[in-house]
Amino acid sequence: MKYYLFIFFVFVFFSGNSLVVKSQTSVPSPASSGKVGEKFFEMRERANELTRVRQELNKPEERKPEETFPLIKKDFEQLQIINTEKLQKSSIGNSLNYKLVAKSSKEINNRAQTLKSTLFPAVASKKQTVEFPENLTPKDFMNIIIAIDNSVYHFVSNPIFQNTKVVIPEDSQNAEQELNKIIILSEILESNARKMK
Repeated sequence: MKYYLFIFFVFVFFSGNSLVVKSQTSVPSPASSGKVGEKFFEMRERANELTRVRQELNKPEERKPEETFPLIKKDFEQLQIINTEKLQKSSIGNSLNYKLVAKSSKEINNRAQTLKSTLFPAVASKKQTVEFPENLTPKDFMNIIIAIDNSVYHFVSNPIFQNTKVVIPEDSQNAEQELNKIIILSEILESNARKMK
């Protein structure tokens, strides 16, 4: 009799523990598991979107050459011609033709401003303030004329003008920087040369 009672108590004890274990390890309800699944899906979608945006920012910028480059062709050519035929010739020898320096640097500035507004319209809308140095020495004039020549060369040699169908952002940025140099230096040159005429 005692043996049967012992077996009965053992059976009840283990049955109770198994019920407790089952109740403690609760299984998520279909509703709660659905919410978790939705949150996971949203997080994954956000991660995918961030990856896509990052790839869009880093990939080369495609554009149609017929939309932009015919508009800049004349200014692109004249920028080089004025620089070579007028500005650089104004500094041949030890003397400077200040009248020619003022005229040619103003023309270069106009061409560069037009190129900037066409190639980089978003940047062109921001007006740069430049403090003009006064009383340039002949050596200062010569150095600025050489610097403009270098910037014109680097600008027109930029890869964006070699392959007009695909533009690498870094090349575009370099072209913009050289164009800004041309604009600023030509303004300084023209402003000071007018005083020397």
